Amino acid sequence: MADSRREYEFVCTECGQRFEVNASMRDALLERGCPVCTATVATDAFTGATPS
Repeated sequence: MADSRREYEFVCTECGQRFEVNASMRDALLERGCPVCTATVATDAFTGATPS
């Protein structure tokens, strides 16, 4: 189970959009793709998991 308090930095490999997301937002991006360009998102697009 993902810890919803963890934060990740997301960087889209297609459009370069960058922002911080929590675990549930990370899951949504993996399922639905980048909200800016709709590119498929892979787990390697997330870095810096830290407890909040």
